[in-house]
Amino acid sequence: MAIDKLMMISGAGTLSYGVQMKFMPKVASKMYWKEGERNNIDTVQSGWLGTVLLGSGALQVMSALDGECTKNQMGGAALAWAVTLPEYVAQRDDFKGPMLYANTAMATALTAVLVKSYLDKRDK
Repeated sequence: MAIDKLMMISGAGTLSYGVQMKFMPKVASKMYWKEGERNNIDTVQSGWLGTVLLGSGALQVMSALDGECTKNQMGGAALAWAVTLPEYVAQRDDFKGPMLYANTAMATALTAVLVKSYLDKRDK
C-alpha cells in the first residue's frame, strides 16, 4: 500500500491550522493579525473553524493512509486550499506581513500541486 504523500502533506497542513484555531486561538490570533479589531478573537467561531479543519485534515490523512487517492479526493483537497486564497487577499491589510506571505505561499503551492495531480490523475 503506497501512501499518497501529497495528500498527507495537505492533511498535515490542514490539521496544523485546525489545532491552532481549536486549541490556541488567542496565541494564533496574536501571531497572525496586526493589533486591532481582528486581534480580538472570537473563540466560539475559532472553535468551530478548528473543529471543521481538524475533521477535514483527518479525512485527508486517512485518505492518504488508504493508499492512492482518487481524482475527486485530490480535487477536493485542491478546492479546500484554493478557497482560502481570496480570503488572504481580502484580509491582507489585517495580517502581519510575514504571516500573510507564508500562508499565501503555502496555500498557493498546495493548490497548484493538488490541481496538477488532479489533472494528471487517471480515473480507474
